[in-house]
Amino acid sequence: MHLLQSSSYLKRLCLWQIAVWSSGYFIAAQRHRPPGLSRLALATPLAILNFILPLLFDGHDDAMTSIIVIMTTAGLSNIKLLSWAMNRGPLAETWLTRMQCAAVYALTVIPAKERNFAEKNFLNPVPAETRSGLLIIKIIGLCIAVPAYALCIDRLPHFPSALLQGVCQYLSMSFFMDAASLLLWYSLKLPTAANFRFPYASTSPADFWNRRWNLPVSQAMRALIYDPFLEGRLIKPFEKEKEEEKKAPSSSLSRNSNSNHNTKLLRTCHWRITSLFMVEGAVKQPLRRAGVQIPTWIQWIVTQFMFQKLMETMWWVPAEEADFPNIIMQHVKEGCIALEQLGEDFVGFFNYAVFKLQEAKY
Repeated sequence: MHLLQSSSYLKRLCLWQIAVWSSGYFIAAQRHRPPGLSRLALATPLAILNFILPLLFDGHDDAMTSIIVIMTTAGLSNIKLLSWAMNRGPLAETWLTRMQCAAVYALTVIPAKERNFAEKNFLNPVPAETRSGLLIIKIIGLCIAVPAYALCIDRLPHFPSALLQGVCQYLSMSFFMDAASLLLWYSLKLPTAANFRFPYASTSPADFWNRRWNLPVSQAMRALIYDPFLEGRLIKPFEKEKEEEKKAPSSSLSRNSNSNHNTKLLRTCHWRITSLFMVEGAVKQPLRRAGVQIPTWIQWIVTQFMFQKLMETMWWVPAEEADFPNIIMQHVKEGCIALEQLGEDFVGFFNYAVFKLQEAKY
């Protein structure tokens, strides 16, 4: 492992991606196997490999890359892998080709088909034109938010500084996820659902986690934990997909309401977030029984304030202690210098080409 860490950064990135995509293609070739122990035996060594891959980026300079590999490969890919062993989750979609299945395994995307179920309409495919427009908006937002954060990090109070840091994180995460989804559509014709749905418009914690924030993770967790809990069984039969397509929308709505009611205590293992959902239910249920309607704008303000305070204590403080803001800013500065150098090289090459053309002409 030390020999691999001494390799160039680009080589380690390529090795990581080759390992993940090869594992995904192997899983796609084994989809004919019955779910259960047969698939689990294949998934176990791949899961172990996913836990080893972050060690490729174990140095201080690779801290951000290591976190990305931990979250996407050791975390999300393993969740998809275990769900596949139970014939659940995105890897169990039978309509995916092998390369599409490998892409779903390696990247944070949600394969999507048109659905008639009312509670699933936010998982419908996003047209390429719409996603391209959103990418342009997010690029503009990043060009404004990141310099603003870099200039104001030492001047703003902690709360607005953390809020601006959250906006930068949302824009950067959603930009890269949408870019990957757009690339998969043009290269593999893989339709994908939205990865984020305007999380800053959420009016409750449930709305934030279930339908707006980082949907690839929430849907993967639903397939691994929530659905087996609600159905009372781990393994989903092969014919379950066809049975669900025949259900009426009303039965799906009933199932969704039961899901919202029964899964509040399963949304996260962290006691603070769990207590947040418990407080939400304890406050909303009596108000609904009393016929009290809280204005949407008040729900929005309370939700944003709660999550911001939660992130202040759970995410931004540990991130600052690990010096991540300075590391990120250093990467941004290095990227700007590299882009400037690239622009100068391009201008120099262009001038050289023009000079040679004029010289050949005369």
